[in-house]
This record gives sequence, structure tokens and C-alpha cells, in this order.
Amino acid sequence: MPTNSPNGQEPGKLSGEIGAFGIARHFSMPCELAHVRSTVIAARDFLASQGIENDDLLACELALVEACNNAIRYAAETRRKLPIEIHLFVENSRLEMHVVDHTNGFDLPQKIELPALPVLLL
Repeated sequence: MPTNSPNGQEPGKLSGEIGAFGIARHFSMPCELAHVRSTVIAARDFLASQGIENDDLLACELALVEACNNAIRYAAETRRKLPIEIHLFVENSRLEMHVVDHTNGFDLPQKIELPALPVLLL
């Protein structure tokens, strides 16, 4: 089955390598919401196999679902045949997650305000 993925990977299939950064895994899926859950679960399972703790797994899963959903929802009709890709890089306590999409992107604000965190006194 031909693909539009730059790495020639069939959508929904896993590829991976061990390199200078550590372990990398790449997932590719069609630009359709129906494929998000199974692809993100496969990514989460890989992260679990690398020793990522459960609370962090849940946060990663949520971030990936949101990013993939947005990538699909905001893709231009002319780009919907291009796959959405997830790239994970793990080395020791370092984790990078990239979602490669085909949207127009967005501009970050000049200043990002974070909510105040409560202070606990013991």
C-alpha cells in the first residue's frame, strides 16, 4: 500500500531505531479522527515499555490525543491525504514528543501567563 509518509511507513505502523539520542519510535496514521485512539495507545504502550510512570503516561496520552485531534480538525481539505505522525524520543529521564501535522500552525503569544500555583505550608 503506497503512503504519503516521508519515511515510506504505512499509516498506523510502527518504526523505530536506537540512535545517538536513545530510543526513537515513529507512528503514522491517516488524517482521520477514528485512528487517533489506537495510534496514541500504541505510543503510550511504547512509553510504558521504556519505564515512564503511570501519571506521566496519562499526561503524555492526553497531550498526544489533543495534538492529534487538533492536527486533524484543522488540516486543510487539500492536505487531508497526508498522514499525521508521532515521533517519540526517549533517553534516560529525557522524553521528547513531536506531532507532525499539515496545518497552517499558529502564532505563540509574546508573553505566556501561567496560573499561580497554591503554596502548601507544612
